[in-house]
Amino acid sequence: MKALGQVDLIGGWGYDNIGDEAILTGYLEALPVSRVYSNRPSRTRAAQMRTPHFASEHLVPLNTAARKQSADVLICGGGYLNGHWSREVGSKLRRIRRAVEGRTVTLHGVELRNLAESKYAADAAALVARSRVGVRDEKSAREARALGAGDVTVLPDSIALLQPHLNAYVREVPALRGKILVNLLDISGRSDSSEAEIDVARWADFSRSLLRTLGDRAIGLAASEQDAMFMASMGDLPIIRPRSTRGLASAIGSADALFSVRMHPSLLATMMNKPTVAVPYCGKVRPTLSKIGVESAISPCDDLEAVQTALSGYTDHSTSWGEAEFANRVWLAKTLPMGTQPSTIRQLDDL
Repeated sequence: MKALGQVDLIGGWGYDNIGDEAILTGYLEALPVSRVYSNRPSRTRAAQMRTPHFASEHLVPLNTAARKQSADVLICGGGYLNGHWSREVGSKLRRIRRAVEGRTVTLHGVELRNLAESKYAADAAALVARSRVGVRDEKSAREARALGAGDVTVLPDSIALLQPHLNAYVREVPALRGKILVNLLDISGRSDSSEAEIDVARWADFSRSLLRTLGDRAIGLAASEQDAMFMASMGDLPIIRPRSTRGLASAIGSADALFSVRMHPSLLATMMNKPTVAVPYCGKVRPTLSKIGVESAISPCDDLEAVQTALSGYTDHSTSWGEAEFANRVWLAKTLPMGTQPSTIRQLDDL
C-alpha cells in the first residue's frame, strides 16, 4: 500500500548550496515526509536535524509496483527547474517523469524559467500540466501557463515554512559578535548574469572596495564552493563555510549584519531582523523579496555609503514573514491530499 499521509520531496538538494538545504529544512518541519530525493544524499543528510529517508534522485522507482507503494510527490525548493541550467534540467525532467508516473504530484515554491520554448518543453509540459502548481514569482506563473498548467498560484518563497522553527536552529557563535558577514560570488560567470541589476563588469572591483571599507569586521560567508573560491581571490578574508541549516542560521544570527549575493542567506537574515543588503544579481531577487515584503533589503550596490547605512540599520520584518509562512501553509493544506497537510494547520475557519 501507499505510505498514507506522507509525501516524497524532489528539489534542489545536494547541489552544494546550503541556502537550498535551508529551504528543505522548512519542509521537513512543516510536512510528514517519507523520503527526500537528493543529488547527493550524504550532503543533504548532514545539513538536516530531522532525518527522513534520503535517496539519490538518480534512483527513482522503476516499476509500477514500487510506484504504487510510494507517497505523493512534492516538487519544490526554488530554482530546481530553472532552464538557465540547460546542462542539467533535461536529465532532471526525465528522472522526474519516471519518478512521478502514476502518482499525485504538486509543484510548490518553484521557479520556472526557459522551458516552454526549449527542447525540453514536452517533458516540462507533461509534468506541469498534470500537477497542482504554486510558484514564487509572476514570471514562473507565465511559464507554467505556457506549459499547460491550469490553476497557478504565486506564493512567497517556500523558505518561509522555516520561520516558526528558525530560533531552534540558532546557536550563538561568540567569534562572530560585532562582525559583518559578506557573501560574494563571481556574478559574471553565471548564465543568468544578464538579468543582474548591477554593473557586472565592475562587480569584482566593488567587492574589493567593500571589503576594504568593512576592514576586520568582514567575515566571508560561503554558501557553496564557488563562493569560497571567489572570496579567496579577494585577498586575506576569513571565510566560514556552514554545512548545515543550524550552522548557517547560527552564523547569521550571531553576526551584526549580512551583505549577500546568494538570496536565501539574505532571506534568513531578514527573517531574523538582521540588517541586510541583498544583491539583485539575477532576475529572481527583486520579485522574490517583493512578494515577501522585504524588498527594502535590496540596496544600491554602486554606493558604498548607502551599503554601510543599510548594514547599520534595522527593520522589523516579523509581520511580513509571518504572513508569508501562513500563505504557504494554507496553500499546502488546501492542495495536498488529506493526511499530508502541514502539521501546524490552523482551524478551517481561519483559512
